[in-house]
Amino acid sequence: MPNQGISRRAAICAGLSVAATGVLAGAGYGLVEAGALPGKYQLARVLGACGSAPPPPSGPLPVRHTEQFWSEYRHRQVTMVTLIPAGVASPHNLGTVVALHGFGGDAAGTARSVARAMADAQIPQASDRTST
Repeated sequence: MPNQGISRRAAICAGLSVAATGVLAGAGYGLVEAGALPGKYQLARVLGACGSAPPPPSGPLPVRHTEQFWSEYRHRQVTMVTLIPAGVASPHNLGTVVALHGFGGDAAGTARSVARAMADAQIPQASDRTST
């Protein structure tokens, strides 16, 4: 009897191959989106998911002071960045917030993020404060 098409075995193998490829592609996409595999931003660009740049801060940026000093504990120079809300003449009588960066980060990067958040939150100007 002549061969009249593909066999059942070949059809089942082809179907399983297509299903396995779909599962692997879906898992790979999920891992890239979760950041477990590299390529998240390239994938977003290909899919058209990248939007425009974020808008500029809505308020004035804080005044930034950078200092370096020797850490006796860490046995090296460390950097400290102080941010004072815009328009404040003196940092006296202001509350204190300590922002620590994670492993691999640095004071400058954390200060950029905090400065933008302070500007977006429109931390009150000196003239807006009431004395207590």
